[in-house]
Amino acid sequence: MKRVLAMTLFAAILGCPPPLRAQSSAGAAAEFPSRPIRWIMPFPPGGPSDTAARLIGQRLSERLKQPVLVDNRAGASGSIGMEAAARSAPDGYTIVFGAPGSVVINSILYKLNFDPLNDLTAVSQLTTFAFVLIAHPQFPARTVPELLATAKAKPGTVTCGAGAALQQLTCELLKLQGRVDTTTVPYKGGAPAMNDLIAGQIDFMFEVPNVAVPKVKADRVRAIATTNPSTGTGPFGHLATINTTLPGFAVESWFGVLAPRGTPRGIVLRLNREFGAALADEDVRKRLVDAGLEPAHGSPEAFADVMRRDQAKYSTIIREAGIKADGS
Repeated sequence: MKRVLAMTLFAAILGCPPPLRAQSSAGAAAEFPSRPIRWIMPFPPGGPSDTAARLIGQRLSERLKQPVLVDNRAGASGSIGMEAAARSAPDGYTIVFGAPGSVVINSILYKLNFDPLNDLTAVSQLTTFAFVLIAHPQFPARTVPELLATAKAKPGTVTCGAGAALQQLTCELLKLQGRVDTTTVPYKGGAPAMNDLIAGQIDFMFEVPNVAVPKVKADRVRAIATTNPSTGTGPFGHLATINTTLPGFAVESWFGVLAPRGTPRGIVLRLNREFGAALADEDVRKRLVDAGLEPAHGSPEAFADVMRRDQAKYSTIIREAGIKADGS
């Protein structure tokens, strides 16, 4: 204290302003936000990620009393938007929407100019969800055992379409654990994969529940099973789970929020609390659950643990399946 007073007196004698003390993380959080927040969406408009972000972002904006602007920066399987976020100022005014493919799998498959897990910090997990296995209506199999039997009877001819990295890994996991010779067909997005499934160009695929629901209701595809660890969850909770046939088979995806590394801890915690409150909103929760997305808010540390867990799990699957960056 004596040193600070002495410096202030010395500055006054010289006619200079006294030295400023660094603003604490708690102080920064108390004044945050004072302007709009940019929420980078590394995927195209209209998809399940974009829809969820806009729903949650609207409630978040109301709570923060500042606009939350969803900025679609799609490309390179999500890496363009993730890198843009990683290189943004760590002040809380830029956050990014994350999913397993853009945060974890891309860093395993590709040589990136940044490290998603080190150059970004976890803010909050938003949802968790399982995929639903859907098939063309004329595909003979109606259960997982029947699908595996069909694949064993015709090695290499049964095709699994994949519109994203995690769906591709799920195709490969079914192939590995089911001990069948299926052919995985990667696509640049879920829409072209779904179009080919409906047209009968591929036999089956794994899809996000809120995308699959209208197609199943219209009888354009048939739902067979889910990748949930247990039944009774989401719009396809009545279906069997794949682990009933293949014990231990479970693939759960998630949506979450990250911020540039170095974002003040107080701001990270403030955002985490506000996302938690938005997810607890009755209308938001109902609309997410109806779409097959289970709200899953937790601490930043819990979300970081989920990402590290998935990195270890998917690294093993990629290595065992021999998946390369070109999809081979």
